[in-house]
Order: sequence, then C-alpha cells, then structure tokens
Amino acid sequence: MINNKTYYIGGSQFNVLYADITTVLTDVIVSSDDTDITMSGGVSRSIYQAGSSAIQVDARKHKGLKVGDVIVSTAGNLHAKYVFHAITLNYENNTAIDPNTLELVLKRILELGKALKVKSIALPAIATGTAGYDYTNSIKAITEVIGGFLKENDTIEEVSLCLLKREEISREQMNALFENAVELVSIKEQNQAIKGLLQEANESLRQKDTVDTAIVEKLEEGLVRILSIEKEEKGIVPTKIPALLDDLSFLYDLLHSVSSNKHEIEHLKKDKKVLEQSINYHRTALRHYEIEKAKYGGEMVPFRLMMSIEDAEKEINAIQEKINSVNTQLKSFIEIG
Repeated sequence: MINNKTYYIGGSQFNVLYADITTVLTDVIVSSDDTDITMSGGVSRSIYQAGSSAIQVDARKHKGLKVGDVIVSTAGNLHAKYVFHAITLNYENNTAIDPNTLELVLKRILELGKALKVKSIALPAIATGTAGYDYTNSIKAITEVIGGFLKENDTIEEVSLCLLKREEISREQMNALFENAVELVSIKEQNQAIKGLLQEANESLRQKDTVDTAIVEKLEEGLVRILSIEKEEKGIVPTKIPALLDDLSFLYDLLHSVSSNKHEIEHLKKDKKVLEQSINYHRTALRHYEIEKAKYGGEMVPFRLMMSIEDAEKEINAIQEKINSVNTQLKSFIEIG
C-alpha cells in the first residue's frame, strides 16, 4: 500500500502524494508543457482530458513562449482556480529544460502563486516525463527550491508534489528518492525550529519558572543528533532519518504547534505596525491641538478645539488598547511553559 506523507517546513505543509494530480483539491494545478501548449503527453494530457479543451484554448492566448516561461490559464472543469503551465520543452528546435532553468521555473511557479494570493499548489515531478529531465536533478531542484521558499513565505500554506504510482522498479526508486529528499529538507528546517525553540526556552527560564526543563533537554538532544546526521553525509541519508523521526516523534506536535502559528503571527505583527502608525498620527495631532490650546492661556478656549483634543485622546486610548491586545496575543504564541 502506498502512503502519502506530509512534512512541515516553516509554517507550511509539503505533501508527497501518490495520486492523479487532477483529483487533488488545490488552488493551483501545475502542468509541464511545451512551447506550443499541445498538452499531448504525460501529466499535461491528463489535465487536458479532465479539465476540458478550455484550458488549452486559454493558455494558447499567450504567444512567443520559450522554455522557462510560466503562464496561467483557466482550470476548466478541474477543482482548482488556475492551471500554471511550466514550459519545459520546445519541439521545433528540440530543446528541453536545463538545471538552472528548472530552478527558475520552480521559483516562478511559487512567486506567481504568491502574487495571486493562492493558498495551495499541486505540481508533478516537472520535466521528468516527455521532456526527459534527469530524475536526480529534478529531485534536488524541487526539494531545495520549494523547501527554501516555504521556510520564508507567509502566503502559500500547502504545496503538494504528486508522483506517479509505483509500477516499475525505476519508478519506485525515483519516488523513494523524492520522499527521502523532502524528508531531509524537512529535518533541516526543523533543525532551525529547534534552535529557535531552545533560545525561547532559555530566555523563558531566566524570566520564570514555568518552563518544562525536560523538554529543553530533549530539544538539545535532538539538535545534537540532527547536526550529527548533517555532518556525517551531505547527501540523502534514508536509513537514519526514519529512526531519528521515531525517536524524536514527541517533537512533531511541539514543532507543528509553533510553526502553524507562523502565518497568524505575521498578520498580528502587520496589524500592530498599522496601529502604531495610527497612534503616532493621533499623538502628533494631539500635540498640535495642545499647542493651540496653550496660546489661549487657559481662557476662552474654542469649543471646537476642546472637542478635537478630547476626540484625539479617546482615539489614542482606543488604539493603545488594541495594541495591548495584539501584544498579549503575540506573547501567548512565543512563550513556552
């Protein structure tokens, strides 16, 4: 039985699915296409058949395409908002995608998704079908680019890599490599998360007595073991990763709890910045009103000016309460105890 897997990188999910990409519930489905958008082979043909010719018609409105381009079209009958067409092959001059261009394509897919404010993207093992791109290089590019993006992004919540079902030994090997590569990227990201947790835990220990020191000790032990694996071999270490994950299984809930709050924390920080800008504006206005009031020496101050001062003070107090509320929420996310 083939099992799908989910890895947490940053505050997002990286899924490895063994499924028909056209059946995945997602905002974006990625198709690997040629410059003429023939949609005649592999995954692109499946997308065409499931989504209708409307996808191809819309995509072909884009002219002068070249290998490395990424364009967007309607999703037709698919359960998605868009289809992104990654151009990986040119039949006219018989050119296919190279390593640098593949990385560029992957970055363009993710940046386009970010620009369109989508929450989820499903993509195949790009260019490993009709375009004939090397599996190992595709693995390296997909895992490194997507892993790096998810670590920093605050928009896309889920990326799903859809692999073909295991029908041949070569396919089994390819899928296993994808799994292990994604797993290693995930572990390295968790390594960074553990370092952050350790810093927060140590800071909390200095400030209060509510931190579970046993958790800190386990975090330190896990960090040492992860670092030892990374130093031992630069490549993929499939035999040691599963054992490590089993031993450190208690970390998943802890790490996921922290990571899953990443997006909400970013929104709260943005809200706080807007509130701080607003309160500074009202404080400046209040100072101006008070200077005007002082000119009257406390006598015969215009009613309009007194009301302006009162309104400004009320607004400042109201905004300060909102800032305090945001600070309380932020504190609840980052404290350990």
